[in-house]
Amino acid sequence: MKKLLFSIIAISFILLSGKILFAENKDISINSKDTSKINVSADFVSRYIWRGLDYGKAPSIQPTLSYIKGGFEIGAWGAFNIVGSYHELDPYIKYTLKNFSLTFTDYFVHSEMNPNDTHYFDYGSKTTNHTFEGALQYKGPDKFPISILVGTYFYGNDRKITPDMTDSTKTTIKQNYSTYIELGYTVKCRNKTFDLFMGLTPQAGAYGNTFGVVNAGITGYKTIEVSKTFSIPVKASVIANPQERNLFFVLGITI
Repeated sequence: MKKLLFSIIAISFILLSGKILFAENKDISINSKDTSKINVSADFVSRYIWRGLDYGKAPSIQPTLSYIKGGFEIGAWGAFNIVGSYHELDPYIKYTLKNFSLTFTDYFVHSEMNPNDTHYFDYGSKTTNHTFEGALQYKGPDKFPISILVGTYFYGNDRKITPDMTDSTKTTIKQNYSTYIELGYTVKCRNKTFDLFMGLTPQAGAYGNTFGVVNAGITGYKTIEVSKTFSIPVKASVIANPQERNLFFVLGITI
């Protein structure tokens, strides 16, 4: 299963080579191929919950800086909790064509366990804190607002370490190829928008110990008008992770 998913993503990258763009859950509408813009924004969230897992265990500041031209986007996304114990920096490239987007993400997390040994420019397969992911997403039109996301880690800090059966002093290091699949559906009720989502992993890896649902819930959106020219988007999410037996309630604002 994991080899099939990885092959599909790899082939997609080859077919769209030279037109790849990378970002985490950022969608753009293409009105003109001649237009371009620079996006600067930041989210403030009460908890950084991503794909059903809690990162940082504290409120988080999450800035974004990106350049968008037509269907291409290149940028960086970060997450820094307010107690200073979690630091993440994710450069990305993304290409969007109609309802499909192809994303390459380089996730980098600074290790608080070994801060002196965490170097950004260390890309060694056995030592790096970088994790590379390829992801393919489909987002349906307003008449059928369904979304499907498939993402697979293919290099870096997604390692499976197993003991050597013939020599107890040795270990074998292999890639997990951890995969995440998410189904989403957008509903509108009384001029409010809600996103329903369910994410699962097909095998043991970074997201869970076995096949199963790891991320399910609902997100609601609201815009608070501060003045005629300034408003603040607000969102709230209820998120469950059945494998971890956890339930989260997250509030976020965007500026």
